[in-house]
Amino acid sequence: MASPIRSFTYVAGLASSELAFTLPPLVVLFTILLTVLPVTPVQMLFRLFVIFLTWITATSLGFMVSSFFGQFMEIWPIADILFNKISSRPLYSTPLQSFPLT
Repeated sequence: MASPIRSFTYVAGLASSELAFTLPPLVVLFTILLTVLPVTPVQMLFRLFVIFLTWITATSLGFMVSSFFGQFMEIWPIADILFNKISSRPLYSTPLQSFPLT
């Protein structure tokens, strides 16, 4: 039987597991971005900041959704599906004209 854990410890574990899962594709995508498009350091910092905010938002939503479940075994499948779908949703709903081309 597992001992009770604090909320911060739970969220930190959830966040780090999602970061470990998504870090390799992010590295590949940033490598492709740097080879295809010339990016200034300011633009790179801005993009990293947006990725950081997306990661924090997805983790917070996953924790919020998981706090509504009574059984621990119910949390992982539904929370993963929901916050992965929610975190990728803005990319699908944003028109291409709103992205800067320079």
